[in-house]
Amino acid sequence: MLLEIINKEPLKKSLSIDEIPATIRTDMQKIIAEKCNLDISKSTLNLNKNDCGQIVLTFKKVYDKIQTLNFSLNEVKSLVINNIMSNLFDVWRRCEYSLSFFAAIKQTFSAAIITAVLSRYINNSNIDDILDFFFEKKDKIFSKNRPIKTIALYYYSMFNNGIARFITLIVPILLDMGYKIVVITDDIDEERDYPLPQSENLKRIVIKTPYDNFLGRLEELTNYVNEYKIDLFCSHAYYGKFQPLYQILFFKLLNVPVVMEMHNIFTVIVPFNRKLDKIYRLADAIINLSRTDKTFWSNQGCNCYYIPNPIYKEIVENRTKRDPKVNRKTILWIGQFNNQKQPLEIVPVMKEVVKYIPDAKINVVANPTDKILFEKVQSDIKSNSLEKNVNLCGFHLNVAPFFESADVMLMTSAVEGFPYIVIENKLYELPLVCYELPYLEFFRNGKGYISVRQQDRHAAAMAIVKILTDDDLREKMSIEARESIQPFIDYDIAGAWKKVFDDVEANIRHDEKNFEMEQIELLMMQSLSNQNMQIRYLNNVVNNLKQHK
Repeated sequence: MLLEIINKEPLKKSLSIDEIPATIRTDMQKIIAEKCNLDISKSTLNLNKNDCGQIVLTFKKVYDKIQTLNFSLNEVKSLVINNIMSNLFDVWRRCEYSLSFFAAIKQTFSAAIITAVLSRYINNSNIDDILDFFFEKKDKIFSKNRPIKTIALYYYSMFNNGIARFITLIVPILLDMGYKIVVITDDIDEERDYPLPQSENLKRIVIKTPYDNFLGRLEELTNYVNEYKIDLFCSHAYYGKFQPLYQILFFKLLNVPVVMEMHNIFTVIVPFNRKLDKIYRLADAIINLSRTDKTFWSNQGCNCYYIPNPIYKEIVENRTKRDPKVNRKTILWIGQFNNQKQPLEIVPVMKEVVKYIPDAKINVVANPTDKILFEKVQSDIKSNSLEKNVNLCGFHLNVAPFFESADVMLMTSAVEGFPYIVIENKLYELPLVCYELPYLEFFRNGKGYISVRQQDRHAAAMAIVKILTDDDLREKMSIEARESIQPFIDYDIAGAWKKVFDDVEANIRHDEKNFEMEQIELLMMQSLSNQNMQIRYLNNVVNNLKQHK
């Protein structure tokens, strides 16, 4: 089939789509036998460096030839090309993942092509072997890192989430440190995007190629790497459509080191892929937002750094100071409408609060991205006759007026990584009532908040009532809220990131483990009720931590 296609001869017989893979495998074996005088049909291959180079080069010639030909159906052309490349990587597998063979692939094919093929080739039966190969041979496969001058920051969007807020805060810091910055996103919303500073050293890029053209998307990113001379890729998309494995492999094959920041706790991230421990250890550095999280990922062999996110300096400087003794009987809830934030807890808590304070009200500031959750909250408000007590305020870019008019804040999240809403809450000196999240760095000193068990709505309501009816307590908690955020204001963010960049430049990895066993075990207990959690896997990790403590 392949020789007939390449020579533009009519096919001797018509083939169904299902027959193409086996036919291509047989044809490639014949081509390699003819061109290289090698038999690649064996289940195990023992090839020298020269053999590896010849085979890969022959595959490349066939690949290039097919690319130049016209097919009646693009789907057939894609299928032929994909099967040619899958056969190449299958030869690599039968060479027992030979370093020489992969080195020949890396020298012959682009990073975009290799990554796109791997995204289709890797499956449950071979992923462990392939991940182990890349980790064990990383020093021989990937080039030594160069001086870092230009840093790319990647996330899906720049609006309506804490990660987008983080990027708006870290970019000015990195610019002040003398780096050039390229912010890469999948989309742009000029009305809702959080603002970035104006600077000749800052570029904003929106990827044009859709996800369903993965190779084209990677080729577009290759052009940006070359055009802007990107020296470091810092990803904040720690799961999702652009999977971390292919982010890491693609950029490292381009000789660009990769830093991944974990914006959530490990019990949320792990269920997306049980292999994330092996995937993340391929990154040059992992940034964790709590010491608990750093313990977990360090134990998996990742090169981890604890760095809290930056603080809103403009709030510190420009906020209108609240008088905590003025009681407006107003509660504030801010967040996204998703299961992690548990917005369905709002109405049951308020139902309890109004039994004691009938004119209490809560302002719910949120973009109703999840229509089902939003409509359920609307329905709950109506069925409980709380229309005068629960205000659905929609999304607001400027939330300062809501903080300045509130007396207490309610946070109903099941899990969090580094919630900016708590930072703002503390900067505005607002008492907080929340469900237990003891692993968060904000809550280690126990000041400025009252926490209750997850989904204990009555306890949450009673804590709110206690704060709203006790002026002295409200004032005390307001003062504590402001005091407890000061260490984060004083934290040397620039210095911490500079150490990461310096270590990456010098190819330094460290094995530092700060054991937070109580917090990890508590997270494990909380996750037991979540059907999506990989409980057995997490238990094994915790047992491993205990053994090495």
